[in-house]
Amino acid sequence: SWMDLVEIPIHITSPDNGLQQVESIDIINNLVNEVIASGIPAERIVLGGFSQGGALALASTIKSPLKLGGCCCLSGWALPKQELESALPSSASFTSPFLICHGEADQVVTAPNGPHVANMLSNAGANSILKTYPGLPHSMCPEEQDDVLDFLIKYLPEN
Repeated sequence: SWMDLVEIPIHITSPDNGLQQVESIDIINNLVNEVIASGIPAERIVLGGFSQGGALALASTIKSPLKLGGCCCLSGWALPKQELESALPSSASFTSPFLICHGEADQVVTAPNGPHVANMLSNAGANSILKTYPGLPHSMCPEEQDDVLDFLIKYLPEN
């Protein structure tokens, strides 16, 4: 687990104690720095994850001191203690694309979380793409995998 969860299912209004979040974001930042040191530019690095990983990818992208290539948040949510909405305008990755995918039948990270994240990003002026999947519970489907691949091809074209 990337962080302590106060309750499951996770609703838009679910509380969050912030435990392990900063440490997890630091781990991701260190991994990004290792990739950059290997010769990959930050603008070609897309963070992504599912569920807690999606929430962490979203927070890590917004909080990164570097402009990253984008973010794929799959069945994730906005971590309240990270105050992502207020961090967005000054984020180095503000102009990076964000793909938000969520199953409409998700009862673990409830379905309204996907549109909530997309609206938070869009309302701040960020490039947010929302994809929802009818009947999909807390899982992935081939259509979602195709959407992630299409996103990566579009925003990380070959040099």
